[in-house]
Amino acid sequence: KIGYNKKQFQEQAFNIYKEVNKLIARGDIPSLQKALTDDMHSTVKNEIRKRQSKWKSVHWELVEPAVSIRTLKARMITLDKNDLNKAYVQLTLEFITKQKFEAYNSKREVVSGDKSKEVTALGASLHRHSAAFCFRKFHENKVEKIYYLVAPVHDVSRRSIY
Repeated sequence: KIGYNKKQFQEQAFNIYKEVNKLIARGDIPSLQKALTDDMHSTVKNEIRKRQSKWKSVHWELVEPAVSIRTLKARMITLDKNDLNKAYVQLTLEFITKQKFEAYNSKREVVSGDKSKEVTALGASLHRHSAAFCFRKFHENKVEKIYYLVAPVHDVSRRSIY
């Protein structure tokens, strides 16, 4: 199949979203560098360090499937309108999911959350691609790094659970 496939793209983006959130929960800063742009990596690294100053570790779990995935915004940006190799597409996706979260101190005592309870969470991420992918077979295109991850995990009430 040639071109963009919304369902396939959303599945790929959701898998990246899920993996990035797992890495954030584990505090795996080196692995996050492979999935995030430099600016986003720096932001997330600082958030992880801030979290680790309060909590020794966290349990984070995504309950699948996602409640909903939708495209919030899509745009094409080109440096040269005659050369798609100098253009890119940005898609911002919203994920509404059920998640479980629990934080522990250095004695492995629960200090926040309850991993037995599901929380409805809202997250978003911005994915950036070369525009030329629209004209290749979709399965040959891999979702590139997450350009921006909006508030990695938020309770729908807008209270951060990290």
